[in-house]
Amino acid sequence: MKQLIRNSLFILATGTMALIIAAAPKPGTHVVETGPAKFLRDHDQAMANAKKSGKPVFAFFQEVPG
Repeated sequence: MKQLIRNSLFILATGTMALIIAAAPKPGTHVVETGPAKFLRDHDQAMANAKKSGKPVFAFFQEVPG
């Protein structure tokens, strides 16, 4: 019974890892932004735009796998 549980957990873990790897974005691809807001990915450019427009900066930090 213990061996069956071990094998089942191994298969579940392996399958989960395969799905995570398959779902990860490929290097060099850009994520399509959702909604009407336009986001910058360059900190210095965002700060310069904020200073020029007098608007605050909204910083969104996203963990990227890899």
